[in-house]
Amino acid sequence: MRQISAFLSLSLLLACQNGNTSPGTPTDQPQAVRVEFQKEFSIHVGETAELAAPRARVTFVAVAADSRCAVDVQCVWEGDAALVFTLDVAGGSVVRDTLHTSGRGEAQSTRMTVGKVRLTLRNVAPQPRSDSPTRAEDYVATLIAEIVGE
Repeated sequence: MRQISAFLSLSLLLACQNGNTSPGTPTDQPQAVRVEFQKEFSIHVGETAELAAPRARVTFVAVAADSRCAVDVQCVWEGDAALVFTLDVAGGSVVRDTLHTSGRGEAQSTRMTVGKVRLTLRNVAPQPRSDSPTRAEDYVATLIAEIVGE
């Protein structure tokens, strides 16, 4: 009986140390969606897109701010959404930057460049509404990645 108890305890310990994660459990590296250079692609907050040749990963980290004019009101200015991305290009460094929808002013840009990869923010959805706030998980960024400097 003692041997069976020891065997079961050891089996349980090994099963717990296996390292398998259950479905829905976050991992260190987010699952990446494969996309192509020179073609628009869309990703949600928390998602990563992977490009090949040169190998690069784009992650939509967060929405820093969204002051865009709501679709159901009239505004004198269109406003701006500020979205945080990381761009990791193989052989380079990981750069974290905030891209804007308006691109007005020196401090606001719709694009970032790391090595030979330029990432441009093309659109942000959904459009804000005055009667309901947009949840972070509902945001979708449309981007295009281009190879520059060749």
